[in-house]
Amino acid sequence: MRLRWLAPAVAVLFPLSLFAAVRADFHTILTSPNYSYRGTLVVDADRARLDIAEGRHPLFNANTSIIMKHGGREIIMLDHARRTWYLRRAEGMGGHLSTSRGMGKTSGANHRLRASRDGDDHRLHVEYDLAMEIEGEKMGARVLMDVVTSFGPDYRQRALGWGLHYAAKTGFEDIDRAIARRMPSRMPSKQVVTASRQIEGGPVVTETITTTLANFTDVPMRDEEFFPPSGYRYELPVFRFGE
Repeated sequence: MRLRWLAPAVAVLFPLSLFAAVRADFHTILTSPNYSYRGTLVVDADRARLDIAEGRHPLFNANTSIIMKHGGREIIMLDHARRTWYLRRAEGMGGHLSTSRGMGKTSGANHRLRASRDGDDHRLHVEYDLAMEIEGEKMGARVLMDVVTSFGPDYRQRALGWGLHYAAKTGFEDIDRAIARRMPSRMPSKQVVTASRQIEGGPVVTETITTTLANFTDVPMRDEEFFPPSGYRYELPVFRFGE
């Protein structure tokens, strides 16, 4: 017997927005150092694509794209001007904020996380210790990280395991796994990540990355848009500042 009722029943239980790829315009601003870039973001289940339209950043510049696959664990970087691509894994990779990591040979330990809801905001507070070794000298540090995610339209996603643009990624695998488990699986309209680091009782150094999303739309996506284009050659990324 054909289950003719199944399709409409599934549509009622699981709205279209849970399955459709969603596109949004984004604008990212970093403080200390001061960088910014903007473009479009497409999220399709556990994969995403950033197309950079303009910006001033060592990596994220106009005419580049970042493809994130398998929940952000695999990254493909495209340089359209050079027609090149580069693949890397996210394991052991830190995010934008250098204050979430250490200097020299560093390990992270003793992490504590606390997640909460405040109206339409999801808040995640992270604390952990750093053990650093620089030219044979050992030092300790403490990191405090706060992630505030304001929700957008009701699109579910599994692609942004450490927040928009890996902003809350530390590079320490056990801490990153704990962060990913507590990040919301819903598309944000804004996300602010602030990381502060204090080394051996010295001054506190703080950095912030803010990303806002707007103009959400459902879009069709082809599988080939999550792979390097035909004719692009494999090459290490070129780090340069935009104009």
